[in-house]
Amino acid sequence: MKKIRGFTLLETLVTLTVLGVFVVLSINFSRSSIQRASFNAAFNRFIADFYYTRQIAARENRYAGIIFNNDGRSYDIVIQREIQTPPTTADPDTYIVKKTISPLDGEEFFDGTTVTNFALNSTGLVRAIPVIVDSAPIQFSLNFFKKYKGSTIFKKTIRIYPSGGIKIEQ
Repeated sequence: MKKIRGFTLLETLVTLTVLGVFVVLSINFSRSSIQRASFNAAFNRFIADFYYTRQIAARENRYAGIIFNNDGRSYDIVIQREIQTPPTTADPDTYIVKKTISPLDGEEFFDGTTVTNFALNSTGLVRAIPVIVDSAPIQFSLNFFKKYKGSTIFKKTIRIYPSGGIKIEQ
């Protein structure tokens, strides 16, 4: 009679334990990858919106800008209402909101108290809102981040130059 050989209980438990460890590690890695991908998508969306705003300003020959909401969760792309006069105030009646963007589906994406609202003219020059036409164009940096459980896990900075160019800093 042949002896039927199988796995012992100990061998089965060791195999299941090793598989469990692999599953836990892959779930944590997947979560991190998904969060990084969503942050990069939101960051790239802002860059695309910046270029879109610059395009609107050139096409319509008026100031177009980005106004950040104080909550740090969304921003508005706006255009100047009256072409005849430069928008010298931050009054909402001065601008028409083209669209509102919430990059991370309502999560905080930037510090709403430290960002600079800005407008671009038809030649691409960047000025702070409210626009002072006689002033020099400005250069500034914008910090974007993604938080998880209260701590920042991803962060990128964009430097915006007076001529309308941008540089991405890690």
